Amino acid sequence: LTPAQRAAKLLIEKQRKLEEAKETARRLESEENAGRDPCLFSKRTAFDIRMDQIEDKPWTRGGLEDYFNYGLSEEDWMEYGQRQLEIRQELTDASKQRRL
Repeated sequence: LTPAQRAAKLLIEKQRKLEEAKETARRLESEENAGRDPCLFSKRTAFDIRMDQIEDKPWTRGGLEDYFNYGLSEEDWMEYGQRQLEIRQELTDASKQRRL
């Protein structure tokens, strides 16, 4: 193999191992969270909580301000959260592009 071919082969192997490690981490997290309330999963943020999947919504019984800040409603929070996730993904993607 030429040095360029050897380098390409090593890079492919490194990427494969990285993907395997990511998959293993995802599998371990999934096993760790099996049977638990999705709202309590590790490595999750408030933006990951699916309001539409929560059966008991205490904020619908009054005291909305105890659950949502800055005058947001449940719908406003979901829109805000979705936009935050989009912004974070855009920043992550831009960061990856700079590294290449």
